[in-house]
Amino acid sequence: MKAKFFFIAVISFLSAGIFAFGQETDKPKFSLGLGGTVDSNVDLWGFNLDAEYDISLGKRFSFVPGISFYHSVGQTFKYPEGYPDKNEDYSRGIFLSSLLKYDLIQHRSGFNLSLGMGPSYQFGKDSFLLDLNYTGQGDPNLMRFTRNRLLLKIELEAEWKTKNPKIRNGMALGLVGTPNFFPWYASATYKVKF
Repeated sequence: MKAKFFFIAVISFLSAGIFAFGQETDKPKFSLGLGGTVDSNVDLWGFNLDAEYDISLGKRFSFVPGISFYHSVGQTFKYPEGYPDKNEDYSRGIFLSSLLKYDLIQHRSGFNLSLGMGPSYQFGKDSFLLDLNYTGQGDPNLMRFTRNRLLLKIELEAEWKTKNPKIRNGMALGLVGTPNFFPWYASATYKVKF
């Protein structure tokens, strides 16, 4: 049921872009971003680096291909007393995404609020210690996964003008996941667009 919902949502959002091709367009914008990400599967937090190219399809629609890199830095919680050292826990990945973005709000002051949705392909790995029956003696099992998979990305982005008319700032909140586990990754990213 969840897979059908995601499929219908993505198709509906992408088909809306067909009506945008007859509208006026702006110049493409390139953006660089830096932010924080939480991997809710392994309970790790880390940083992300983003690069995107925003191609206008009309007055409110744009197509945004991008690449992101994520790497974990630490855990989001404390492990029980006596549990072995968790320094082998990590999560990382490169994400190739292509979003169709729609401007929900376009204010004359230059403030825009947009919603983007589309596929994201992950090339990544994660590793963590896991033993459901751990008694405190010996070492729990180290689980390692290679993740090459197609995900769904949803992003809410606010964009505003700066003193330099050629540069804009932005803040994006993104969710990435599978139909069975959403969101797998949650991120907040500060962006500079030029």
